Amino acid sequence: MPDSLPRIVVVEDTVVDEELTIKAITEIGLERRTAVARDGEQALEILMNNPADLIFLDVRLPKLSGLGVLDWIRHNERLRHVPVVLMSNSEHSEDISAAYERGASGYIFKPIDPDSYISSIKSACLYWLRGRELTVGDSIR
Repeated sequence: MPDSLPRIVVVEDTVVDEELTIKAITEIGLERRTAVARDGEQALEILMNNPADLIFLDVRLPKLSGLGVLDWIRHNERLRHVPVVLMSNSEHSEDISAAYERGASGYIFKPIDPDSYISSIKSACLYWLRGRELTVGDSIR
């Protein structure tokens, strides 16, 4: 797969949520350009060594919180402009405000319904990756 295709990093410690996120990314044809981290420290390791065009970041992670990872990303010269979409089960306005104050590009409340969850991830991909160079035959559906 060409290097010009978007690279997505998913940081999620809940297996079901990870599977739904990957399913959504697979449905738009970018699963082979996706890396997965299961905690905040692993996310930093992946991001230090790999480019990213979009990051899905769970707020509550082991070892280093999603907000801690977001702070690191926003202070990293190479990554500071990469869209970071935080994902959480919390709809509290304080949590959402904290995410945006720290530089989140978006915030997804994780729907309980799997189809709604997948739709939310696909919509975020379409929004943040629109206009990315794709090769003939590839698409973001």
